[in-house]
Amino acid sequence: MKIEFETPTFEREHPIIKEGGEGTQKIWRFENGFGASVVRFSIANLFGRKEKIGSYGVDKGLWELAVIKFKGKKILDYKICYTTKITDNVIGHLTEDEVEKILKRISKLKENKNGRNKENK
Repeated sequence: MKIEFETPTFEREHPIIKEGGEGTQKIWRFENGFGASVVRFSIANLFGRKEKIGSYGVDKGLWELAVIKFKGKKILDYKICYTTKITDNVIGHLTEDEVEKILKRISKLKENKNGRNKENK
């Protein structure tokens, strides 16, 4: 399966726009039940600040990625997964190429009974 930054399973405006912000969310879903939520969003002038605040790296045009685990068939029915060897948090300050590399790793994850998820080599 070819994994490319420009072809997510789902893409939408980031929900932060309801709060006066701007941004994008891209979601990938893989056959192993894992996926990624990749975001870039900002909220201008929050609390009177002059700099942009939001996702990690937004000020440089970079992306933030969370490994997700789907709970059902709907594309938004997921939870962030904090128990993979890839990361135990979100990963920020990513270029599109770096996102693609991590997406490939996520697509190879397999479920582990003890809660820590492994990568298939």
